Parts: sequence; C-alpha cells; structure tokens
Amino acid sequence: MKNLLLIIPVVFLLIGCGGGGGGGDDASTSNPDSPADSAAANDESSAKFESLVVPDGFNFKSSYPVSIVIDLNETETMFLSVYGKYSIDATGTPVPDANSRIIAGEIKNGNFKGTITATSQLKSLLIEAWYVDSTQEPFRETVSLPAEQVNITN
Repeated sequence: MKNLLLIIPVVFLLIGCGGGGGGGDDASTSNPDSPADSAAANDESSAKFESLVVPDGFNFKSSYPVSIVIDLNETETMFLSVYGKYSIDATGTPVPDANSRIIAGEIKNGNFKGTITATSQLKSLLIEAWYVDSTQEPFRETVSLPAEQVNITN
C-alpha cells in the first residue's frame, strides 16, 4: 500500500514533466562546441592570477571606524546629528540630507564620544549639535574623510 501511494505521485510527475525522454520539444538549442563559447573560454584561461597587478596602497576593506570626540564646553543638554550627505545653501550654511543621518542622540554637558563605521564612498560628514533652546544657532561643522578620529571643540 505504501509503495502504491509513492508510485502514483511519481507517475504523475513523470507524465507532467515529459517522462524524461529525449523529446524534440526542447526550446533551447545550446551547442556546447559553439565558437562563441570556445572564444570566451580562451579569454578566461589567458588571464592568470599571477599576472594581476595591485597598486600600492590598494585596500580591500570597504569600511573603517571613525572615532568622534566632541567637547563643546556647554552645560546644557544638546542634540547631536551626524550626516553623510549635505548641500551648501546660498549663505554658505550646510543643509543636511535627512535620509543620510548616520547617528543621532543627546549630548550631556557638551561631551560626546562614539565611533561610527564609514564606507570608502563617504567623503565628508556634517556634524550638528542643536540646543534645546531653538533661538540659539546650532553648532555645525563639516569634516573631510577618510579620517581615523574627528575632534571637535569650540
């Protein structure tokens, strides 16, 4: 009985798939000995690993840590935002791209220490520290990358 229950689905599977025969309904007409395939194989075999040249200073890493240390000599709480993309408006003020925010948080007593992971495509950062009192102008600084550490003081 168990064998019968196994044989019936296998028969239907073979019928549905064409039975595995060498029928002529195959839409692909691949020829393993076609000239295009042999030319591609020759190109691949001509490049040897030993012949590759890597320039001095080339780095396979796609990211690196950046330490951020902020000391603003402030006693009130501030809010920190670090952005990876920004533009400069007509007055020369950096305007952040909100979608590029890397970190955001609170700064107590003007001090912050943290580490972010920057990618090799990231060329600069915009660091903003906002006061709770919105009438005060925020602290803004742009930093060029790559850098291992960013130190900001006022």
